[in-house]
Amino acid sequence: MKAVIFDLDGTLIDSIGVWKRVDDIVLARYGVASVETDEIFREEMKMLTYTECIAFIIERFGLDRTVEQMEKEFTQEALHEYGHNIRLKEGVEEFLSALKRKGLTLAVLTSSSRIMCEAVLKNNGIYDMFDQLFFCEEIGVNKSSEKAYIFVADKLNISPEDIIVFDDLGQACESAKNIGMTTIGIEDEENIGEVLHLKRICDDVIVNFSEYYDKFEKNILK
Repeated sequence: MKAVIFDLDGTLIDSIGVWKRVDDIVLARYGVASVETDEIFREEMKMLTYTECIAFIIERFGLDRTVEQMEKEFTQEALHEYGHNIRLKEGVEEFLSALKRKGLTLAVLTSSSRIMCEAVLKNNGIYDMFDQLFFCEEIGVNKSSEKAYIFVADKLNISPEDIIVFDDLGQACESAKNIGMTTIGIEDEENIGEVLHLKRICDDVIVNFSEYYDKFEKNILK
């Protein structure tokens, strides 16, 4: 194995609750009640890029706003959280450090925007651990498409068979798996509906990164 690709939200960082608050704050300005941004609404948005999410929200609630206008509002509310308050999931920094010592190439592939990804990585002191950052909205496809992972492999100049992917969404792991990548699912209280899918398709599923490295080195990096 030569490289490890990490998802951001729900994998490296705890941010899902933040987006619920941001959604509620922004949409309340347009008369959309919190109860309307339910779990079905969030399930539909999970695989979308940041810009696709904004377009989805405008259409779903019939808002008389452009994507650019709404994106500015959401970004203003979320950026403070990403730059100051959101923390890493348990064991992430230590796990990344161990991978760096092993000489592996580390990358992020995220549906989040560049500005928020960079803010949260820098605030948590791990920005410099990554060799490259990839953004679905810049690639032009979301992680339900195998093209996202093919793009990253090409840019890293590493064969998919030599790449490991960590993600909390089953469809993302399935896309990576379909082109030959090894996949590790992330399980927590925020993605209960994904767990069976993750366990069915992934090479391993973990709750957090703490004390996982030894098993990872023995069974995955072999």
